[in-house]
Amino acid sequence: MDELKEHLLQQAKSVKEGQSIEASLGREEEAFDELIAEGHISAKKVDGIGENTVEYVDIST
Repeated sequence: MDELKEHLLQQAKSVKEGQSIEASLGREEEAFDELIAEGHISAKKVDGIGENTVEYVDIST
């Protein structure tokens, strides 16, 4: 697992119920999607607040 995915996984593990994680479009989004696809985390992707972001909600590890 690369450093970015490891960082995002640790971030997801520290999220409290009801919180979300915002990711930049591109590499962060791809890494988060890979973590979900590989079964490391469960999350729902929605549009982010900023123009170039997505948000992950309902996160569980």
